Amino acid sequence: MDNISEFFKEFKNRLNNPIFGSFIISWLIINWRIPIGLFGYRLSDLKLDGYNSYADLILRNASTWNYFWHPLIFAVLYTFLFPVFRMLIIAFLSYIKKKSNNWNTEIMKDYYVPMNRFVRQEQKYDDLARTLQQIYTEDSKTVEENVELKTHILKLNEDLVVEKNKLPQLRLEVEDMKSEHQRYVQFNNINCISGEWLFIRTNPNSESENEEEIKIMIIGSSISIMTPIDVILWGRILSFNYNSLRKDITIVWEYMDYHPLIDAHTLGKAAFLDVHILQLGYRGKTDVIRGMEGVDHLGNKVQYSRLLKESSRL
Repeated sequence: MDNISEFFKEFKNRLNNPIFGSFIISWLIINWRIPIGLFGYRLSDLKLDGYNSYADLILRNASTWNYFWHPLIFAVLYTFLFPVFRMLIIAFLSYIKKKSNNWNTEIMKDYYVPMNRFVRQEQKYDDLARTLQQIYTEDSKTVEENVELKTHILKLNEDLVVEKNKLPQLRLEVEDMKSEHQRYVQFNNINCISGEWLFIRTNPNSESENEEEIKIMIIGSSISIMTPIDVILWGRILSFNYNSLRKDITIVWEYMDYHPLIDAHTLGKAAFLDVHILQLGYRGKTDVIRGMEGVDHLGNKVQYSRLLKESSRL
């Protein structure tokens, strides 16, 4: 590949040589029959002019003078004499131009410009100068304003990129807020804890850590409790509040004692109030309450575990 590149480079240098290029042009002009016959004639047309083949065309027109000396003489003359001839032409044109200027000066030497015309030309020149200065000043202001606008646009683009980068985070925050709002609405609905629960109360201050375990049924704001001694406690929820900041529920119960033999014809009698502050436990990502644990107003640990299938989906 290097040898081929060197060959074409050398061939290009030879073509740029004035004598070589002039020789080729002269050869093509003097031997015009050969290129025209080779590139412009078919063999059948060539035979009409008396040539049997392309080789016959080249050989019959071949001669030392036509193929070498005549093109060489014309190439040398063109290379060495044409620059001199061109220089003579330029000198002649320069001489004519100089003579023409002298004649014009000689003709115009007695010409004078009227004063009023001169004054008008001066005023016109001054007006044009002021207009040009005004245009230059306005153009400078326009350039400055353009630079300021470009700077402002760049800053706006940077701010836009920053805001676009914030957009995904804002969308996540909006989704979190929507989810939290939905959870707040659902958890403030008392029906979210309806169902059957296993209730366990533990006294952490007792050495034996007495534990109370009962089953309760919650339906809306009403509850029923079956104690270990077969005493049914009826109750109702006086207050139900979900705190979205602490993520807990505060429940205020009012219990009514009811005994089948003693209170058969009554609803029972008010027994006591109980206040529970409970942390919620969810099932997976469905926000279904499966358990609650916390403390009551006496400091006892309380725990609720759902027994039946969830009656509420949040």
